[in-house]
Amino acid sequence: MPDAVARERERLGYELHDGICQQLAGMAFLLRPLIGSIALRAPELARELEHIGTLLEETLRDSRALALDCVDRSERDISRCESVLKAQAARLEDGRPVSITFDTPLLSNLRLDGSMLAELKKFALEAMRNAVRHGRAGRIDVQVRDAGTDWQLDIIDDGIGLPSDARRRGGLGLRSIRHRASRVGGRFAIMRLTPRGTCVRLSWPKRLLG
Repeated sequence: MPDAVARERERLGYELHDGICQQLAGMAFLLRPLIGSIALRAPELARELEHIGTLLEETLRDSRALALDCVDRSERDISRCESVLKAQAARLEDGRPVSITFDTPLLSNLRLDGSMLAELKKFALEAMRNAVRHGRAGRIDVQVRDAGTDWQLDIIDDGIGLPSDARRRGGLGLRSIRHRASRVGGRFAIMRLTPRGTCVRLSWPKRLLG
């Protein structure tokens, strides 16, 4: 049975790579010249299309990562996760007054499967985006820490902080982060820092890793 599951996972990975990933790449390729052709005539529409293009490219990267995970669940998933996070951080920094640093060497010590890595990556990306777009952060620190019985992923920023009722109201971004935490059996926390800033934390028990 395990061999049959592995073969089916591998087949799905190849189907995903050769099908949906290629279609997404084709759409992204067709969109680029369209943005350039209308940039001067309709700059507002061009910006919207650029945003769509960014989302499309992120979806393509996630789909390729999922396809690769289906085909080969190896230790390189760790380095790929870090690479994706750092690449996304570089895009967030581009043209914005924000610096993003990483202190994540412990990632290489964790035995994480592909689905766990995907959720951690998406949790961190959404938290970084929120810090830039809503928190107006000038600095963001991404850290993985050993907290005794738990592992912790912290995204710490020096932004304006969240409104006092943010945890109760919660926009789509915060709901997405909370959802990611629940999917890995972890706990989500958001803390206002003094004198300013926010810490978004995902904690998950070490026992989940076996």
